[in-house]
Amino acid sequence: TGLHREPSGLQFKDVRVPKFELNWHQHAEWELTYIVSGSGYRMVGGSIEAYFPGDLVLIGSGIPHSWVSSDATDDSARAIVLHASPERMAWFAQLSGAERFFQLTELAHRGIAFEVDDARALERMAAGVATHGLLLHRTVADVFAMLEELPYRTLNVGPEPPRTSLGRDSAPQRALEIM
Repeated sequence: TGLHREPSGLQFKDVRVPKFELNWHQHAEWELTYIVSGSGYRMVGGSIEAYFPGDLVLIGSGIPHSWVSSDATDDSARAIVLHASPERMAWFAQLSGAERFFQLTELAHRGIAFEVDDARALERMAAGVATHGLLLHRTVADVFAMLEELPYRTLNVGPEPPRTSLGRDSAPQRALEIM
């Protein structure tokens, strides 16, 4: 089901696949992705970086992105993903006391990678998968409050397609060839 069918403008997904396949795409919804298992390359706009379990990235509206499992992945890739409509993100960012979250949303057009060193991110993201209604909004607020506390860095997202020197046979290089 797509986010457009969710009246709240918020949707958590628990994505479990053998491998993350190249799916270079973009959408209006904001995306917060937490990698539970698997490793490979994360492509966000003009940024290509390795990802591992614990990777937590916020992507603003309209930024092309894809996660691609490395060939060495052991056939189990899992991510918990939160999609939020631009209207819902603006609503959360305008709440009283959410000044730091508002600053994060201003940077998210570049992509933001958060430093996670405990199980808190997984617990909060996983809690959203089974919630609905007012509890869904509370869970999302808990996730966003956690983001306010985490150290982060912006990704090198630019208007040009990414360039890489990873070699012709790497997954990111193959992705670049089809863009």
